[in-house]
Amino acid sequence: MSQQLPADPAILTPINAKSRLLVLDDDPDDLKAIKDELTKYDLERVDTVTRVKEFRELLKHTEYDAVSIDRVVHGADSSVNLLPLLRVCPKNPRS
Repeated sequence: MSQQLPADPAILTPINAKSRLLVLDDDPDDLKAIKDELTKYDLERVDTVTRVKEFRELLKHTEYDAVSIDRVVHGADSSVNLLPLLRVCPKNPRS
């Protein structure tokens, strides 16, 4: 990862301590580094997945405030093709 989160959690607005995040990356080492960094901010929930299928399932059943999708994900033609899943997610209040 080339970019780090700011030292001040307030800069993450609108992400805050009550935020739920979902991260999709097919590299387990990257996911661990991302989750380790995000846990410093005492967020309510940070879910990480390595597969598109897991990503879809979590979106169906869990409300998230933000998602992070790796640019290149195995099992998807393009990570951009996953974006419509966010619009149709029944529990996504930002649809």
